[in-house]
Amino acid sequence: MSGKIKQIIDEIIFQRSRGNPAIAEMTKAKFILKGINPNQYDNSSIDDPLIIERLLKIAKELNMNNMGEELNNIKPVYSTKMTASIAVSEIKQQLLNFKVKLLIFFGSSSFDQYELSACMQEAFNDCIVIGCSTAGEIANGEFLKNSIAAMAFNSKIISDAKVEVIEHLQNKLSVEGAFKSFEKYYNLSSSTMDPRKYVGIVLIDGLSMKQEKIMDKIGDRTNVVFIGGSAGDDLKYVKTHVYANGKAYTDSAVLLLLKINAYAEFDIIKTQSFKALDHVLIADKVNEETREVIEFNHKPAILAYADAIGVESIEEATKYFLTNPVGLVIGEKEILVRSPRETRGTNIKFDCSILEGMEVRLLESTNIIDDTKTSLNKIQAKKIEGIINFQCIKRTLELEKTGLLTEYGKIFSEIPNVGFSSYGELFIGHMNQTAAMLVFKSKDCNYHRDFNSGDVEELIDENRNLHERVMELNQQLEETTADLKQFNLMLEEEINNRIKKEDEIRYLSYHDKLTGLYNRRFYEEEIRRLDSERNLPLSIIMGDVNGLKLVNDTFGHEKGDELLRKAAGVIRKACRTDDIVARWGGDEFILLLPQTNPDEAAMIVKRIKNQCSDEQVNTICISISFGWATKKETSEDILKTLKVAEDYMYKNKILENQNNIKDTITTIINTLHEKSPREEQHSKRVSELCQSIGIAMGLSEREINKIKVVGLLHDIGKIAIEEGILNKPGRLTEQERSEIERHPDIGYRILNSSNYMLDIADCILAHHERWDGTGYPKGLKGEYIPKFARIISLADAYDAMTSERSYRSALPETMVIEELRRNAGLQFDPELTRIFIEKVLNKS
Repeated sequence: MSGKIKQIIDEIIFQRSRGNPAIAEMTKAKFILKGINPNQYDNSSIDDPLIIERLLKIAKELNMNNMGEELNNIKPVYSTKMTASIAVSEIKQQLLNFKVKLLIFFGSSSFDQYELSACMQEAFNDCIVIGCSTAGEIANGEFLKNSIAAMAFNSKIISDAKVEVIEHLQNKLSVEGAFKSFEKYYNLSSSTMDPRKYVGIVLIDGLSMKQEKIMDKIGDRTNVVFIGGSAGDDLKYVKTHVYANGKAYTDSAVLLLLKINAYAEFDIIKTQSFKALDHVLIADKVNEETREVIEFNHKPAILAYADAIGVESIEEATKYFLTNPVGLVIGEKEILVRSPRETRGTNIKFDCSILEGMEVRLLESTNIIDDTKTSLNKIQAKKIEGIINFQCIKRTLELEKTGLLTEYGKIFSEIPNVGFSSYGELFIGHMNQTAAMLVFKSKDCNYHRDFNSGDVEELIDENRNLHERVMELNQQLEETTADLKQFNLMLEEEINNRIKKEDEIRYLSYHDKLTGLYNRRFYEEEIRRLDSERNLPLSIIMGDVNGLKLVNDTFGHEKGDELLRKAAGVIRKACRTDDIVARWGGDEFILLLPQTNPDEAAMIVKRIKNQCSDEQVNTICISISFGWATKKETSEDILKTLKVAEDYMYKNKILENQNNIKDTITTIINTLHEKSPREEQHSKRVSELCQSIGIAMGLSEREINKIKVVGLLHDIGKIAIEEGILNKPGRLTEQERSEIERHPDIGYRILNSSNYMLDIADCILAHHERWDGTGYPKGLKGEYIPKFARIISLADAYDAMTSERSYRSALPETMVIEELRRNAGLQFDPELTRIFIEKVLNKS
């Protein structure tokens, strides 16, 4: 160390002269007469212990008996006594000859916290006393447990100090009251406080999970730097405390705003001892209240972390939490470290907040010893008066694990220092697994200056000019700040939009756009990852939605998409949290169930089928055919397991499909009749007329039964026609008529889906064809029109003319018969027309 001799000489001269130039010169002469020339020493002079001893002897001869104590402007002390009152007494004894202006202490959670705070304030009742509970104490480079470590400051370092307590953080966190109190005390706006003269210390309940929010609010309120740490409780994670005003608080934060003496200064050291790797993890799903990341990169968080580390098991991945945390990288070198604390299922709980959508990088630990030495050297260690070290407990554990704790402590052996192992440091943003240090230093200047009247006037003029310049600069700063805020808002919006688009792209790369489930690409990656012994038995369920084509053909593809979305929702709801559900393609879904036996897989299928009955699309219940299989031994091929599940599904689909289609057709015809009761009566009358015509033609009983069914179902395709068109009073427009003319084709597609109704489907399709070839939809002519279709055409036309319509009354039978005769050979089969008139209507 160097500079101590110069400091002692200046202090003796200052105390003896008290600003009197004559006495100052006389004191210098005394030094020379005693063999020490003050002009030979400066701040770079080596601290020769013999010279220091002679100087202290001179101070004693000059009746300055407390000189040895006064040379230390900051004094660290500690006690390892077991009870609070005895430990505090020992600390007080160590500070007997020290003029304490501020005391900061850190105590183990093993003490009665309320007694400890009360005893400490009582022992130092004429100064500010603050502190917090810890996960381990630090004093003069030693790492302690079940102790109290404290640091005392005198007025040569701290010019003034104000403490505020913010309670009830969980209810409504606000720093406004604290800062108004600071501003009133210092008679200065917090936004204009000189960040070189003021510094803040924050101690917060380490289990409050409000660290980032309180630091964010402080940063919004002032440019003064606040640094600190989260209180601990020796890794019990039950209750932590902060101390102020002789009390111990939970769910609270203590804010201390210091004004640094003109002869002192401070510095901040942050040693993170990590470097960022290339692997990026994006927090897609987060529980921000509990600081748990649920998904990284659209995968369960711990699995994505394991992939990044390059290990297969969750247990193996947790071993890397200390050496490979993640970090928020700011710029090229600045890193805010986020350390995993533990796993909860496949979630990772962190000590610091990670927001949804936040991009972090995998980190790798570097040399803590070298990093710390480098950081201390950068701030000229020879001037350091004292250091408060807010060190994350994770960093302490890493040093302990690697056997470097003692070597790390030696770095600080010659520097007065205290600190504690915290649940995360506080500096700008909440960090952890790093060390944030507040360093107090003495300036390179004497403690006094000789003034005459001319000097005073000159200083007054300089001060006035300086004040005017400061006002101008403040105005410029306000204008520039306003412009920067506007620019930041625009930049933030652009960044948010870009992040949103990138999130969408990442989401779509692993998710099915229609259903929101994972897609086939994700499934193919997951099945390779899950195909390991620790996931056995591994079950695969395949499902195929029944009737998708029927719904598409009947109601349109929008309803088909709705069917798939609802089916996906039912499957997802019936599965467990860790099950992976993906859309295989088209109307097929696949479920990957790690550590699931065949009976459990069957129960999941049963649960899905039960829930399907509660979901409908246009009154049609959702139906899904399933097949499943289980890989039980590592020697089994997972692709063969998949093939077994797929074959089983197709087998079940064949067995279930026709019954499902039959039920669906029944539902469709019932729904049509509910939409339009007129259609129901019309279909029944047409069915009866078709039966009468079949009897008159001498058809077999089977054919008569078939023509009855065809007559009943001939207008089933109208289910897809808007209800307003079906029940419209008055004549249809050209567009509405074109819409109505779609119903034979729709009816054909509905019935064509059932093996039992294939021969009926052709009749339904052709029942609006005309004998002369001018009908629709195909323009068939004469006997190319199916016989049953010709019968329906005749019965349909007769019922339409003899029934009441909203736009006209029923026609007289004689007029109807005349119309049928006139269209025989044009619209109707002439022979069928003759049989209908003569044998069914009994008219010659």
